[in-house]
Amino acid sequence: MNVAIFGFMGVGKSSVGRLVAEALGMEFVDLDDTIVADAGMEIPAIFEERGENGFRELEKEVTQIIAARDGVVIACGGGTLIDEENLKTLRRNSRMILLTADPETILGRVEADGDTRPLLSVEEKVEPIARLLEGRMPRYLEAADKAVDTSAKTQAQVAREIIEYLREGR
Repeated sequence: MNVAIFGFMGVGKSSVGRLVAEALGMEFVDLDDTIVADAGMEIPAIFEERGENGFRELEKEVTQIIAARDGVVIACGGGTLIDEENLKTLRRNSRMILLTADPETILGRVEADGDTRPLLSVEEKVEPIARLLEGRMPRYLEAADKAVDTSAKTQAQVAREIIEYLREGR
């Protein structure tokens, strides 16, 4: 059984995923990092060279390979579960954990990380985040076995909540 951690950018998928994997003695895989390693270029360069469709194809291939393994905590990209096939692939062998946060918290975390996404190169930054989040939330909630709001919690608190949930469900 795997654990797939998903949600919008800046909610803590990778950081929390590493903590959960370490605590449970599982392997940790970040899908975006795997795509970057496989493609030999950063995500913005993939988008520039291959377009979003090209990136999503790479994402689908990597998702299928990683999800076929067992005992892995998988940090999904923010848009991974928008694709129906990726969702089905992950659901076959994964507990699905949604991490959420309010738009202001997301913006603060992403800016603190020095992230330079095109989404954030506009003057009013909270509104585009809120709009994208609102569009994705129904899909995220549909996919989730458990949702955790990370807005007012530390990474360790979120990880503990996930671990407790997973242990109760075994």
